[in-house]
Amino acid sequence: MRSDSFEGSAAGISSTVSRKSILYVDSDEEFRKNFASRFSPGSYEVFVTSSISETLERALLELPSAIVVDPNFPDLEGIKLLRALRKISPGSIFILHSRLNEMDPSLRSLDWIHASFEKSNQTSLLVGAVCRAIEEKNVSLNDFHRKALQEENLISEISWLQWKENNRNSEQLSIGKNILDNLTHSISQGLGIGSLITRLDMVEAVAKKSEGQYEIPVELMDSILENKNILRDWTEKLEKFRSLFDLNVTKERTHFDLVQSSILDSMAELGEIARIKNQKIIYEERLFNSYVFSSPAFLKFACKELLVNAMKFSPGGSKIPILFYSTNKYVCLTILNDIEFAYNGICGIPEEYYFKVFEPFFRLNHVYDERFNAHDFGFGIGLNLAQNLARQSDCKVSVYELTDYTEDVPTRKIAAEIQFPLC
Repeated sequence: MRSDSFEGSAAGISSTVSRKSILYVDSDEEFRKNFASRFSPGSYEVFVTSSISETLERALLELPSAIVVDPNFPDLEGIKLLRALRKISPGSIFILHSRLNEMDPSLRSLDWIHASFEKSNQTSLLVGAVCRAIEEKNVSLNDFHRKALQEENLISEISWLQWKENNRNSEQLSIGKNILDNLTHSISQGLGIGSLITRLDMVEAVAKKSEGQYEIPVELMDSILENKNILRDWTEKLEKFRSLFDLNVTKERTHFDLVQSSILDSMAELGEIARIKNQKIIYEERLFNSYVFSSPAFLKFACKELLVNAMKFSPGGSKIPILFYSTNKYVCLTILNDIEFAYNGICGIPEEYYFKVFEPFFRLNHVYDERFNAHDFGFGIGLNLAQNLARQSDCKVSVYELTDYTEDVPTRKIAAEIQFPLC
């Protein structure tokens, strides 16, 4: 029986299923202990859960070979739990284990339910059936299927690299155009150069010259000074970004506690900006006695950049959960946010833009919320910089869209993820 604590994850989008792992879901403690005790150490990884949230998180993390469920939970219909688990881990074998008088007959008729067993003292029959089902499935997943999956992934990577090579010249032109577009939009809306030019035009129209001096309304002068301060901030941020682009980081052996501290520091620093849209960052401190490769400069910048992006592009009043999970190679940090509808841009991140969002000066839309001016420059270079720093420290940054099936209504969300290699 595994007793280590679980970590939340956004790994449910993966289709890979652990070969010999079993998730047993039951609110009855006696049955949980009895089931787990039937397996000898090293034969199968057995995870037992007793609550809905724990079950869904464990399924997301492990993608078990088989899921054995007593669907009779007091606070959720069995069919909803089963469907949520199947969405999270579609490659798992599903087996029902419940008392006969509590079993909903309609659940047995689902074509993806492998078998159902009545609860009794003969737990060995259930254990034997689960083990046979896993072994039979593993036989069917032969080398051909695994190689086909590897080849498919490799072909996708090669196709992308070929496309990048074939379109290198046009890509350079596109980047140049993106720079001009972003500069034009950024200086022409809200406070900034465009606003300052407009106010100077007003000065020219209303200023009165008297005895070698100009008289202009106080309100107009105040707004000019406000724009001047904004432009000074922009200049300082440009210099900061330029220095970060020139930065050569060195990967270091870093304890997970430092990674977690960077998250907590970013949360504290961004508390004020979270109040702009009445958003709430949700994070539960984790215990990982692990070392990863990273660097302090990358950690500080990337954590803040991804959190600011999540707040900018999610609706007001929404929650932004921060999750950690681990694999045998990585510790992964995932920041989730709901998708805010854009009237004149693209909503979410379509799959064809998963690579494009990291190109310098690329933006899916040109809507800029000046309330975030103090924490974001708005030129579309933050993600590109985070990716460059990540590569130097052997980390990986990715941004993609997924569907959250843990709620009653499936919800589209954006996931920003950093993978820290274990060392």
